[in-house]
Amino acid sequence: MNAERLLICRHAKSTANLRNHEAFGSPDAGLTPRGMLQSGQLGSELENRWGIDPETTPVAVSRLRRSGATARRARFFTGLTQYAVLDEVEHGCSTAAEWQEVKAKHTLQPDALQESTEILRHFFDPDSRPDEHKPRESVWITHGYRIAHLIAAARALEYDVRVHHTEEPRDDFIVGHCDIVAISSGQVACESLRQYTSR
Repeated sequence: MNAERLLICRHAKSTANLRNHEAFGSPDAGLTPRGMLQSGQLGSELENRWGIDPETTPVAVSRLRRSGATARRARFFTGLTQYAVLDEVEHGCSTAAEWQEVKAKHTLQPDALQESTEILRHFFDPDSRPDEHKPRESVWITHGYRIAHLIAAARALEYDVRVHHTEEPRDDFIVGHCDIVAISSGQVACESLRQYTSR
C-alpha cells in the first residue's frame, strides 16, 4: 500500500479525562456528554473538510473504550479495528503535578517513540509486508500522548505534519480532543494536503 495521507484524531472527551471522576485514567471510561457532541462534530469535520465518508471508511482505534466510542459516534460503522499499538502511552506519572511536568518538558518515552516510528514507516512504505498488529487504515482514532509520539516520529522521518484544531488549542504538546493531525510523505502528497489545510 502506498498511502499518501494519514489522518490521526484524538478521541473525544471522556470520564478518563476528569481528574475528580472515579473513571479518571480508566481504559473502560466512556464519553462525557461533551465528548458525545465532539464525536459527532468530528465525523462532520472529516467528511466536510477532509473528504472522508465515515460510514464507508475503515478506521483504526485503540483497545480503550473511549477510542471506539468516538469512532462510532462519528459514524464510523464499517471496518472498525482495534490495535494495541494505538493504546495510550504509559507516562508513569502518579500525580497531576508529575503529568504537568511531562507536558511542560515535552517528555517522550523512548520505546513508544520507536514503536510510533515503526508503525508510521509501515503505513507509508509500499513494500512493507502486511502486519495484523500495525494499522493500514487511513484514519486512526487514538490518544493524546500517543499522538505526541506519532507527531515527533513523523517529524524525525521528515514527513509533512499539520495539526488542525477543532477548538481553540490549549497545549502545544498534547493535541485537544477530536483534533486532527494530517501526516503525509513526499512532495506530491504535501501539495495535495495543502488543499485541505488551507481552507
